Amino acid sequence: MTSAEYPTLVPIPPSMIRVRFEVKILEMMRVKTEAAEMKLLRPLAGYTLYDHKTNNYILRKLRITGILDKIDEYRRNWLSHLQRMP
Repeated sequence: MTSAEYPTLVPIPPSMIRVRFEVKILEMMRVKTEAAEMKLLRPLAGYTLYDHKTNNYILRKLRITGILDKIDEYRRNWLSHLQRMP
């Protein structure tokens, strides 16, 4: 068999491994932040876990925006601010 028939493995640079790891950490932080937020808001809305109400339902009932949405909004505003700078 020739070498063309075997798939070659391309080494992943360490910087890409670090980026993937950081993205995974950020996603875990988002999940934990949302869980902590809902742990506070669920009793505030008068529900328990056994009522089986979704997070979106509770947020709509309380008429508030989730903290992760606010964080994303602030980041978008900051990015647009940086893009406007000369």
